[in-house]
Amino acid sequence: MNETYKIELHNGRKICGEIELSLNLEKSLMKIKYSDTEGRKGEFSGHNFFYILADIRKFYNNIGYKLLCKGSLSNVFTGGLAAESSFGELAYQIDEKTGSKAVVNVFDKISQDEINNIDSFEMQKEKRRSVIKKFASR
Repeated sequence: MNETYKIELHNGRKICGEIELSLNLEKSLMKIKYSDTEGRKGEFSGHNFFYILADIRKFYNNIGYKLLCKGSLSNVFTGGLAAESSFGELAYQIDEKTGSKAVVNVFDKISQDEINNIDSFEMQKEKRRSVIKKFASR
């Protein structure tokens, strides 16, 4: 498996560049190599693409950038069969009002209208707990 995605970078005011992510699966180890339009390059690895993307997001958040992709949205969570069968490339996007789920690719682009729905990975985990608790009681 070798896939490449290009994702826009946002600095809080405007789109200010792009990051290219190259996914690689070697046995049970996943790797994402990244390079951006400002010359930063590197690689993160792990056992689930969603969590590797979270590490890349943390790195970019620390230097003032958000990645404009589905995996950055506060209501997108990995888990279940979708994550297992795709090594974390697919996740569930939860409608917070109805609890309905849609399967999305965490690397798919989002529109600028969705920027306000981007959250840190820690807040994303908290939102997941909250949604599970809300709909588990039904």
